[in-house]
Amino acid sequence: YNCFYCPISDDKRYKDIVKINEQVIARPDAPEGINEALEETRLCQSKGIGITGGDPLMRLERTCRYIKAFKQEFGDDFHIHLYTTLDHVTQEALLQLEAAGLDELRFHFDVADILLWEKAHFAEGMKFTVGAEVPAIPGFGEKTKELINYCKQLGFIEFVNLNELEYSDASQERFSEMNLTVKDELSYGIKGSEELAEELVEFGKSRNMTVHYCSAEFKDKVQLGNRLRLRAESVARSFDSVDEQGMLYRA
Repeated sequence: YNCFYCPISDDKRYKDIVKINEQVIARPDAPEGINEALEETRLCQSKGIGITGGDPLMRLERTCRYIKAFKQEFGDDFHIHLYTTLDHVTQEALLQLEAAGLDELRFHFDVADILLWEKAHFAEGMKFTVGAEVPAIPGFGEKTKELINYCKQLGFIEFVNLNELEYSDASQERFSEMNLTVKDELSYGIKGSEELAEELVEFGKSRNMTVHYCSAEFKDKVQLGNRLRLRAESVARSFDSVDEQGMLYRA
């Protein structure tokens, strides 16, 4: 998919590959490929996974195969959520995800184009939790408020997640055209995104709609940091020590 703000790396952009964390799955459709993904999950002591893209619905059969494998290996309490745009959403596709065991679906609405929003109706009545997740883009505050109102009106969308807009090399040219810059030299969060998100959280409260905000710093230092630390604990040898950042020390 071609969102102008997407921070996806060049090794994944426009390529049909599967990665789990930093690990490339060489043969993603073979049993050994799924086993590699399961093993990485064990090493990270993960309680769930998120499936994203691109768009996982473009490879629906593969996506469902992985969901079933993870549920079979780790049990019903292992939480699986999936991100998708609305382009490839159909009722049949969502029924297949439901049957595979998906726990949560997060729609990535295009706040600049409402033409596809109505396809979210296909998720009504599904067993999995339904939410929305979009970046807080300076200049798109009113459009995002419109989205929050729309999700509230639908009734079955339980939350809206807002992510701090992040700088990336791939989005540099478009960000420059839109006069979007980082908020300081120590951050890759975009100036004005956090303030907009805080405004939108309050707007959600006024509409009795649950709106969450995740900063770039939280994703980097907490989510990623915890994963690296837990994985280090799993692979540490008897002569290794693990620090708070997940670094292994020996000798």
